[in-house]
Amino acid sequence: ESSRPAFLLQTVELGSWVGMVTFDSAAHVQSELIQINSGSDRDTLAKRLPAAASGGTSICSGLRSAFTVRCVFLL
Repeated sequence: ESSRPAFLLQTVELGSWVGMVTFDSAAHVQSELIQINSGSDRDTLAKRLPAAASGGTSICSGLRSAFTVRCVFLL
């Protein structure tokens, strides 16, 4: 779990486009694609990370939603 914020805050390069979809028993779009241009953009996405896992693991729902927003980051 602690690697998720680290990925957003440290690994994703400036200029990258990132969207976020979480999923449990259903998919939830947390963020449409945004371009990472600053620490503020990273913080915006990091605040949308779920605090804990819950529900099921409907990865198919997550992938379907990710393709609709062209998301690159699935949780």
